[in-house]
Amino acid sequence: MPSCRTALVPTARAPVARPLAERQWFDAPSGHMENKCTGDVGLKAGTTGEPEFNSALARAMRQRRSYWRDVPDALACQRNGLVDGTSRQIDILVRSQDALPVAVETEWGSPALDDARGRLGASVDGTPIRSAIAVGLPEEALDWNDQQTEQALSTPDEVRLRMVMLYSNIRDGDAAGASLLEHDITRWPESGYVTGTVDDLARLCEYASAPPSLVSRLAREVAVKITSIAADLRGGVNPRIVESIIRELGQDDPDQGLRLACCIWLTALRLQNRLVNQSESLNAAGLRSFASVAEDTLVPGVTAPAIRGEWRKILAVNYGTIFNVALKSLNTDIPEDKASKTLTALGELATEVSGALLGNRVDFAGELFPELLTDREETAAHYTLPVTAELLAGLAVDRLGVGDWSNTEELRRLRIADMACGTGALLRAVYGHIRHNHESTGGALVTCTRRCWRIVSRASTSIHLPRT
Repeated sequence: MPSCRTALVPTARAPVARPLAERQWFDAPSGHMENKCTGDVGLKAGTTGEPEFNSALARAMRQRRSYWRDVPDALACQRNGLVDGTSRQIDILVRSQDALPVAVETEWGSPALDDARGRLGASVDGTPIRSAIAVGLPEEALDWNDQQTEQALSTPDEVRLRMVMLYSNIRDGDAAGASLLEHDITRWPESGYVTGTVDDLARLCEYASAPPSLVSRLAREVAVKITSIAADLRGGVNPRIVESIIRELGQDDPDQGLRLACCIWLTALRLQNRLVNQSESLNAAGLRSFASVAEDTLVPGVTAPAIRGEWRKILAVNYGTIFNVALKSLNTDIPEDKASKTLTALGELATEVSGALLGNRVDFAGELFPELLTDREETAAHYTLPVTAELLAGLAVDRLGVGDWSNTEELRRLRIADMACGTGALLRAVYGHIRHNHESTGGALVTCTRRCWRIVSRASTSIHLPRT
């Protein structure tokens, strides 16, 4: 029998968030899992087989996320033809909003590592599968009938799953799973497996949809491009204007201040594009994406007045934390040709980042911001890594004492503050945990994003739930 210990500290390779006290981490000899269910399994009449259990598991997972509940194809189970160019079947395919697909492979007993590894590098609708989760199903479920299986999976903490996350380090995702070498695959945990509930599997699927190696690599590449864009802007702008921009951001160093400004404008352009597809009120107000603004411009690229106009539409509805700063720093004294060139380059970069399909969970600005700063040692600035923020937020949210996470009124009474807020990594992580708990208990995502939550990360460094 493997030994076990409480698994509370995720590594940068595997940002598993909510550290439940009952989650366990198993180490097996030589890094291999003990398989208690070898050979043919004779099922009793009326008991649940693996395909039936997978279908019930997929239905239980669907109830853990608003997007999965609302979009029929977000979770596909035991369906042939999902993998491009083959008739191979994936046990459960998970697709979160604007994120990479994740394959979940199961078998009785130990996690289905070989099957999960074989899915890496395959593609679904032209999108590569970079991550897969191997799941070991509980052997006691072999004796359950369909009704008992459904009931157990719908009961919190009733079913304990053994899980291993794998993700490919191959950049283009074109290599077939069978050809991937060991160094091409990151495994978490490095040996053994973690045990958790259906809720934990749902959360792990969200993390797996944005592999940490992909996020870090993209952040470094974007930082290099922002540095180039900022340098070009400084070379064509009067020093007085540069001083005005960086003063608005509380910066002293011109180069670093302009990099920060470009990071803020990039974030605003990314959110602008997302809101076009997600906000009914802003659609009614005629909000246009970056691409639409560019199409309506007589000259190549976009103009600063046109972008400011779109951002003011957003400000009239909400999102002041981002767009107030973006508008104030986008100084009207910047020569139009330089402003147009800068915004066009950042808009194209925003499209590139969105094309990486990192989903809505990743704190990309939090990953990017430290890459742009050069005075961290001089100013004694220490930025909380997103993975660390996830762990700390999970520890805090588990102690909030919320009795019913589906109760909107109970959520409105919460007050959460970060008294040393920098990039807002901790506040964003706290929001993510509360959103997860709310959705997992049947709450709608819109409750946490449109009506209830306001995140203030600069002035009052707090999250609160207004009553209006």
